[in-house]
Amino acid sequence: MDYVAALRGRRLIVATAIVLVVGLLVSAVVRMAMPHSLASDLSFGNIAHEKGAIVTHTVLPNGDKKTVTVLPKKHTRIVAIDRGYLGGTVTITRPARKGERPTKPRHNFSFAISSTASTQNGIHTSTIRLSGRTDLGFFAVFAIFVGLIVATMRALSFASENDGHLEMTFARPVARELVALRIVATDTLTIVTTEALTILAGIAGLAMYVSPNLAISPFTGAVLLGAVLIPMAWYGSLLCATASMKRGYGVVVGLAWPIALGLPGIASIQSSLPLLQGIQALSATLIHIDPLWYLKAVSINSNETMSDLASVWSRSTDTALLSVAILAVVYIGAAMLQWRRVEA
Repeated sequence: MDYVAALRGRRLIVATAIVLVVGLLVSAVVRMAMPHSLASDLSFGNIAHEKGAIVTHTVLPNGDKKTVTVLPKKHTRIVAIDRGYLGGTVTITRPARKGERPTKPRHNFSFAISSTASTQNGIHTSTIRLSGRTDLGFFAVFAIFVGLIVATMRALSFASENDGHLEMTFARPVARELVALRIVATDTLTIVTTEALTILAGIAGLAMYVSPNLAISPFTGAVLLGAVLIPMAWYGSLLCATASMKRGYGVVVGLAWPIALGLPGIASIQSSLPLLQGIQALSATLIHIDPLWYLKAVSINSNETMSDLASVWSRSTDTALLSVAILAVVYIGAAMLQWRRVEA
């Protein structure tokens, strides 16, 4: 571990922790301003005021509150079970609409909410569950973006050493390669630590609203691996771009984000103009060395089913993560070679 890099990393970790704590405090204030139970919002109180609606309230033996709303004219029945902090369940039964064909139960889920829908014998049934299955990978996706920000800030490690005190840096009684490895290892630890804090803060934020029902799947493994590899590849690319610079490196970092984010869009351009076709072809090639392009390998799609997530590795995610791992090694290696040759 490099002492100077560790001091800078510690400041970043503390700053990240402060931002996350502030976010949790804001979330706590919002939660306290809400009704005691979020599940009450799932009881469709506005429907209960419709003309002809029949509403029945009961308390189940375990203390859960059950609300049954019947709309005779629409042949619709809504059963809402309020479990307080533990969430709630709403089941809606109605006649199938025109064009709705018989289907088997279809399971979908997104952040802390799961749903099931099916159409059989002319009856459509849908169930929504608050405090449903929440894959740990969801929190890791948000951690990736925190990791990318921290990686951007730490990617100037070599350039910062070049700026004014390179003589002192290279006067250390160790080989330059070892100094570089220590800096990279310390920065890696900083990035991973801030991501871990983000995941913990996300779980704590969820716990303020409903009891976390965390789950682990192949999606979790893919995202956790991506949370390490993608920020490290991004860190390596910026480190490589600025390793030989003694000043002006802020401009490189400032332009890196819009260029990296814009490449996929440029690569998708469809035009008959030769110039635009040339630019599109060049961009389509460059995106493969753009670490941010590989974010698509661990993206969240709330329309995916459980079986889709179970087969996440069959969607070329493994190839994408392998590619971004190679990029990280190549970029960091190239940066170290550059820095090794920098003269004071």
